[in-house]
Amino acid sequence: MLQHKERFENEEEKKFEVNLSLLCLIKNETMNLKVFIEHYIKQGVDRFYIVDNGSEDNPLEILQPYIDNGYIRYFYMPERYNQPEKYRQIITQEKLKETTDWLIICDADEFFYGVPKKLSDTLKEHFDQNDFVQCNWRMFGSSGLKEHPESILKSIVHRQENLHKEKYIFRPRKVNNVNNIAVHEINESLNGVVENDKIRLNHYVIQSLEYYEKIKMKRGDVAHPSADNKHNMDFFNSTDGGATLLDDTLANMQ
Repeated sequence: MLQHKERFENEEEKKFEVNLSLLCLIKNETMNLKVFIEHYIKQGVDRFYIVDNGSEDNPLEILQPYIDNGYIRYFYMPERYNQPEKYRQIITQEKLKETTDWLIICDADEFFYGVPKKLSDTLKEHFDQNDFVQCNWRMFGSSGLKEHPESILKSIVHRQENLHKEKYIFRPRKVNNVNNIAVHEINESLNGVVENDKIRLNHYVIQSLEYYEKIKMKRGDVAHPSADNKHNMDFFNSTDGGATLLDDTLANMQ
């Protein structure tokens, strides 16, 4: 496990307790949770805010060492749906506008990374004058995997050619009203970058068939009950069938 950074390197970063934080809601994600955390530590994330939405697979067995060393702050919020409201609650409660320079809000199957340098260095070198950086999903399939691999980052290397819906990394202090922070956009006028080739976002939406059948199809949606049944086998086959482009950029970084 990588060691926590004790201090920051320039005066701008010293204004904040944390340079780069990550906020994520999880439910039954232990198949990938350690891979997810270690990926983002390597990418320069200093602190994680993990919201457990009623997991039944004992995520604390994986999370506890990271909690003990200060990387993770853990919140148990089992009430279903209303994902954006939970995020806003943590941003307010933990005073992220005052304590962190940059914030990633993502799901446990979404992996931001810098190219060729790690994410924290890329933000510092290329986006220091911006309020947010937007990235489009690179939508990955299963690469033919029936059983779940040790690392989806190493084993799943085929994606759809077209880019999909966007997510973003942003500076919380630049947002006037926390209620304007949504999952896929910030509903305010900010100085941002909407296209770039320095930061990428891999979305492992179906992963292996084992993961999809055991987890994705059964847990429902995080935002609204109307979407509880959207992850069926038609969705799996449609996503997987279109994922024919080899993209091993992140796999080769492992």
